[in-house]
Amino acid sequence: MSTEEVVIDLGLAELIPIPGASRNLLNAGGTAGGPRSGERTEIDVTTGWSNTKEIKQSMSVTASVSGAYGAANFSVSATAGFGYSDSTSLSKSTSVKQVYSFRPGYITTYYQWGVNVKDKQILNGQIKLEAKSIDELRALKAKTETGASVVKLTLTKIVPPAEPFYIRNVASGYNLMCHSYGKGNCKMEVISGSKFQPLTAEKVDENLYRFRNKASGYYLHCDNNGRGGTVRMFDRQHNACQLFKLIPTGVADYFRLESYNSERYFMCGRNSGTGDVWMNNDTRDSAGMVMQFVAPKKSYL
Repeated sequence: MSTEEVVIDLGLAELIPIPGASRNLLNAGGTAGGPRSGERTEIDVTTGWSNTKEIKQSMSVTASVSGAYGAANFSVSATAGFGYSDSTSLSKSTSVKQVYSFRPGYITTYYQWGVNVKDKQILNGQIKLEAKSIDELRALKAKTETGASVVKLTLTKIVPPAEPFYIRNVASGYNLMCHSYGKGNCKMEVISGSKFQPLTAEKVDENLYRFRNKASGYYLHCDNNGRGGTVRMFDRQHNACQLFKLIPTGVADYFRLESYNSERYFMCGRNSGTGDVWMNNDTRDSAGMVMQFVAPKKSYL
């Protein structure tokens, strides 16, 4: 697997109120067993790493990280104020009923530690704060947050190898072949060892690449702003038709190559990775879209 490790500073964790888990009982009174004894309430709350009760939304946290950062897997860590987790546990959340208690004479709020990852938020742990006034509660919250440390996001990113490589379809095991001496149309072939199969990669931006045939020097190219038909070779650089966004699947070193200029159009080997290579936005042949980088035998380079 060709990867690189990147550590990103997400900033300090913050205290995020748990919806429904706050009471102002400064003026509570009554008899024993009544309001003077406080209040208790049962709330459905999502524990773990998601800020939502729906698993699909929880999964979107990991999808957001993978898509935005090109991470095959990742972990989130901090020395204080936040827990530790990897991309697997980030995808899991459990909605449970929890009982929260509130004392008379206090403003009470329960919080979770939270941090933003792009446009998503992940939460961890719980903490209870009590105060005699709103100002005192705000000050206590601010003081508690000073104990939180910077949260680190450690990414394991899939990157093209530095040496020439094959693009292989995972389902079929076929390798991308550049026909007509590396200057024609592309097709997935069962053969391995042609001098017109090895490619090199040029990094354009984070997770964004242009691919070139080693033998001919021609570029992988798809017309119509990246959503044309058959992927073919082209002798000159063309930004609209040659830029591919590397998107990990979350499994091993498997990825998809999406057209940068035409979202949801992916490089695909027809018929589950055994036919012509084209740009496809139809998920019915999703097996043809999943690729990996493979090193050719040295004697073939």
